[in-house]
Amino acid sequence: MAINTANPYLQARLFSQIGRIQAAQELALAESTLKNYELGLSPVPDSTVLRMSYLYRTPWLRVQHLQKNVVFCDIFGLIPESPTLAFGVLQMQKEVSDVVGVLPAIISDVVNQSRVSSHLISELREAAVALLSIFGRETKKETACAGTQTVSRG
Repeated sequence: MAINTANPYLQARLFSQIGRIQAAQELALAESTLKNYELGLSPVPDSTVLRMSYLYRTPWLRVQHLQKNVVFCDIFGLIPESPTLAFGVLQMQKEVSDVVGVLPAIISDVVNQSRVSSHLISELREAAVALLSIFGRETKKETACAGTQTVSRG
């Protein structure tokens, strides 16, 4: 049987160089359950992905998992890749600055139990997309190296 290395959960475990038996024990899962996640036969709960990302030291796994979530993609859209890392960082800085500017209005709406305006929600979404585009770039870089033995996790 061929190994499906396109599965991000398997890629993350291979990247960490942790065996399936050890990973299953540390994640408090049956080995067969972990195998089903890695083969794409069962959906992986969000809480398990979070534990995997910590155990495997692969924060990009959370981003890839979220991109498979229909609700998340509906809210934020697919995460675009910035043309360059420098552009992505500048875009992120601008969007986070915009959120800082509207933060008092967001806090006021929450404290007063008012509905947060669609403009404020839009600003938050734009910042989230900008942040995730940087993590998405990291995801592709690390994922490309996941199958090699010379990967450094620094």
